[in-house]
Amino acid sequence: MEDQQKKNGKILGYSLLVVVAFVVGLLVGRNYSAKDAGMVLSASSGKKVDMTMFWNVWETTKKNYVDADKLDEKTMVYGAIRGMISAISDVGTTYLDPEETKEYDAASEGKYFEGIGRRKRSTARVRVYKGDKASSINGKSIDEYFGPKSEVVINRPFIVLGLENKYYFTAKVKGGGINSQIDAIRLGLGRALCEADESLKPVLRKAGLLTRDPRAVERKKYHHVKARKKPQFSKR
Repeated sequence: MEDQQKKNGKILGYSLLVVVAFVVGLLVGRNYSAKDAGMVLSASSGKKVDMTMFWNVWETTKKNYVDADKLDEKTMVYGAIRGMISAISDVGTTYLDPEETKEYDAASEGKYFEGIGRRKRSTARVRVYKGDKASSINGKSIDEYFGPKSEVVINRPFIVLGLENKYYFTAKVKGGGINSQIDAIRLGLGRALCEADESLKPVLRKAGLLTRDPRAVERKKYHHVKARKKPQFSKR
């Protein structure tokens, strides 16, 4: 009976050890590969936390302190992770083991978030994808379509949020001139990012990336030379 209690105590101790290591990994916030480790997925933010560092710590612990033949490794480790997530009471967070991770990545491939942007007579439909590919406008690269100095202006939402290498976009834009098309794409990009994650809205709003610029050329009126200019008046 005492031996069984000691064994249970050791298992509990090892479980707490790997959970503490996992929490440290979350706080550090570094990016690791999820090939064999699985991931933690937050439904509220859409963010993934890869589990490689957690598994590296567990491998070291198992090698030095645990008799692997007497333990059901996967059951214990997966249980420890899921128990930790339940303890923090985050309903929107779940743990995906390696097989579930592959299924999630396959289902997410090709998924996009869309936003519409307008400025003067330009209209842009922007779709944001996860990945590190080159963004395109009407089937061309940004530099090819607008020139080299426009990329920083268009990618302003990505730069403000620090997502330059995590997302890319495709845009279809028509109407207006170069400046109005750039502003329309930037607005559509900001709106698409809000569709992907609502928590990003305050940051984008503060940076002025979600506000539609209503300024446009005022129409010409009859009996006027332009919108407001009138012909010279003469009494005789």
